[in-house]
Amino acid sequence: MRPFTRNTVTEPAAIETELAGVGPAGPVAEFGQFRDDVCCAGIAVPGAEPGAWWAPGTSARGLDLPAPLLGELQCAAADLAGGQPAGPGGPAVTETR
Repeated sequence: MRPFTRNTVTEPAAIETELAGVGPAGPVAEFGQFRDDVCCAGIAVPGAEPGAWWAPGTSARGLDLPAPLLGELQCAAADLAGGQPAGPGGPAVTETR
């Protein structure tokens, strides 16, 4: 994989380690790996058809994901899943730094 920034993970073993903690319903975020001083987050949501997935995502300037933005992302994922958004006790963010 080509590095986009000095923080981009490019080694297959390191990528596999990061992906090992990722699962459906929980947000995944990266900080400065795609663009300097930009963070991104997404949530995998199973689709209605077998094998289909939705992946709403967002990005923000800086290396801190604003809580209101994360909340809106979780609402969008819950809406796609047909359920209620995860509240404070919902899935934690899996961070990749």
